[in-house]
Amino acid sequence: MNIPFRLNIFKQIELYQELQEVEQQSNSQLHSVVKEGLDEGFIKNPPTWFFEKKILHWAYKKHKHLASPLRILRLTFGEASYDYIHESTIYKIADDFKEMLPVVKENQKDMHYTQQEADTTQIRKVFGNLVVKGFAKFFKEKENNYWNINQENCDGIFLTPKGLDYARMINKLYEFRDAKGDYKKIRGVSEVLEIKTSQRYLFGLYICISWLIIIGSIVLFFLTLINSFMSLITALCSLIPLQALHNFPPTPRF
Repeated sequence: MNIPFRLNIFKQIELYQELQEVEQQSNSQLHSVVKEGLDEGFIKNPPTWFFEKKILHWAYKKHKHLASPLRILRLTFGEASYDYIHESTIYKIADDFKEMLPVVKENQKDMHYTQQEADTTQIRKVFGNLVVKGFAKFFKEKENNYWNINQENCDGIFLTPKGLDYARMINKLYEFRDAKGDYKKIRGVSEVLEIKTSQRYLFGLYICISWLIIIGSIVLFFLTLINSFMSLITALCSLIPLQALHNFPPTPRF
């Protein structure tokens, strides 16, 4: 039988808080752009965290071989690389499209995103953000020098150990819900990953218990320190009379 929490609970709390910071930053960008009414600019360059979460969630749950890359062409043909287009014949592109289209459709269903959503948020920007955050690294076919690979010419990404940790937490904390409010401003978005209410309360409880443990440890430390100091003072005070009597001349008798 499994215990209801992981033993490295402090690491879990740290990941939870970091995820919430990213979440708040993304929502702040979302609200500020919508509030200003910059719909056109927003559509051209929307926040991508809502899509990044979907990729990490899917990668942990459905990506069977983590040692293999997550390729752009498995998500959309709208972001095919420049090299792919210019080095391939029209027949090869047509064959690849015919072969990969069912895979793209299946992945879209599994990740809960639409083709319009993928085109609007631009998969390359999503991949680039995952790399900058340390969740992934770029991959390019037949290229061994990582410094020659970038957001514009990559063929996909590999998840890093950090990305896998976050993916595991996202899979645990979040669930898919209908897009509402500001997310409707992003074309094609029908579902978003939002934190489960039960997990929010659970980690709120974990954080409160952690603070109690930290404060209790500090109080206990200072009480121990004060008790040791008082014991030392008492010991010194108990030695003073004996030393004074030892050195004091005897009282003369009459």
